[in-house]
Amino acid sequence: MARHCRGMTFLLRSADTTDCEVLFRWRNDPATRAQSIVTSPVPWEEHVAWFEATLARSDRHILMAELGGRAVGMVRFDLEGDVATVSINLDPSQRGRGLGKPILSEAIANYTSKINPELLRALVRPDNHASLRIFWACGFTVQTTVDGLLELTLSPGEKAMEIVRGTERIARMGPEAYFVGSVTITDIVSAPEPARLRALNVRFQSGARTNWHTHPLGQTLFVTEGVGRVQSRGGPMRMIRAGDTVWIPPGEEHWHGAAPDHPMTHIAMQESLEGSEVTWLDPVSDVDYGVSPVGD
Repeated sequence: MARHCRGMTFLLRSADTTDCEVLFRWRNDPATRAQSIVTSPVPWEEHVAWFEATLARSDRHILMAELGGRAVGMVRFDLEGDVATVSINLDPSQRGRGLGKPILSEAIANYTSKINPELLRALVRPDNHASLRIFWACGFTVQTTVDGLLELTLSPGEKAMEIVRGTERIARMGPEAYFVGSVTITDIVSAPEPARLRALNVRFQSGARTNWHTHPLGQTLFVTEGVGRVQSRGGPMRMIRAGDTVWIPPGEEHWHGAAPDHPMTHIAMQESLEGSEVTWLDPVSDVDYGVSPVGD
């Protein structure tokens, strides 16, 4: 199952025999061992026996997360009665990229859509701040301590406020297929259903712009920095500046971007319809872009 998050598309799949070695490396990473209940390294033979038994068990399930064809994380569920105990581990080289929360969130959604436990629980060392932040971000709350570990729980389907820290956001370059010039995009929110709002912070360097495009339910732009331009197909070129708000009606072909001699940053807000929020069209030519703005 492919999931899109913050400009990254990662794949969730069940673990199989090809994952034995990579999980062995992750389990024996020094930082992982330091935060584990048992801190000593796991021997290879012991790991292989554990992994083979894991794949054969009906009460244990491991979901692997892949990004660009490479495994970047795993989430494990151990079911006992109506309670599933959850744990997460990331590729050591991928830590600090903000992957933990989206991987855990999607893994929980995948698992609970099939198993439906009454309660999810996690046992985390009090000094394992990275794991605690991930579980808290997914709505888990601390209930008690068990043998010196914090027990966090979540009822599946329970809705909780979500805070995404600025340090967790990942900026990406605007694809050349849809943009002319240098454009940097940072996702602000992709709201889960039934909401359908998506908002992005988009920074255009001087002369950069989108292709012509449409939005099925319209789009709102709020300019936060610089000077830019916006135009509807067949309409006049208009200048936009910091503090301006632009509303583009549903289905209207338009483009927006920076002025030739100024960068521009705006927040773009739009809603999806049947899973689609934008239809990309042809690039804005240098001739069209070079037309002088009207009435500003």
